[in-house]
Amino acid sequence: MRFGFPRALRLAATFATAFVFLVGVEARAQVIYDNDFESIAGPAWSVTNRSVTPVGGRTFLGDFGNQTVTLTLSSLPSHSELILSFDLFIIRTWDGNNTIAGPDIWDLSVEGGSTLLHTTFQNPHNLWASSGQGYPGTYPGDLYPSGTGAAETNTLGYVDQGPLHLGNMDMVYKLTFTIPHSGSSIALDFSASGLEGVDNESWGLDNLVVAVPEPSSFALCVVGAAALTGGVLRRKSTRSVRS
Repeated sequence: MRFGFPRALRLAATFATAFVFLVGVEARAQVIYDNDFESIAGPAWSVTNRSVTPVGGRTFLGDFGNQTVTLTLSSLPSHSELILSFDLFIIRTWDGNNTIAGPDIWDLSVEGGSTLLHTTFQNPHNLWASSGQGYPGTYPGDLYPSGTGAAETNTLGYVDQGPLHLGNMDMVYKLTFTIPHSGSSIALDFSASGLEGVDNESWGLDNLVVAVPEPSSFALCVVGAAALTGGVLRRKSTRSVRS
């Protein structure tokens, strides 16, 4: 059987199409928990108080000060990693890396496991703007301008309550983490430290989703695409023999 260049090109295109299709299918994730906190926080949370933003009427979990809030999930499906995403609200006069009024630190960790984020945040119009913040890096060690990486600035309607009345102060960060994990349960700790009173510096969570990737990944894509291409080869070979 002769295998000319045009035929090889068509087969390569077939393989590529099949591969892209299968990758798209496998890239989906199975959501195992989600909450926009519009109704209730639910028993999975250690603290369940909710608030509504002054602008936009967005209901969220919080607001919190120097405390730890834990999400506990059990009866998880078989998995090798979890994907966690959520909106983090940073409210009013967070001072970032500044060591006079701060540092204002925010943490996310797996109980009995790794720390996913240990950093500081600083809202714009802050008296300590030159000290910056740790995010999107870590604290101590990294230094970025106020509000670096924020998805929204001053959209929630929170205003500085201090004597200087520094104006609107809030930021929304959209955070996503991939967590190596295979157990049947997990507890995630969200916390802050170094903050002043909740009326002056606080935080909250919204639109939280925990998901697991759909079964298997790259290898299944390759096998599936190869199988499709192999079928094309066999059909072409059969026609060639008959002719």
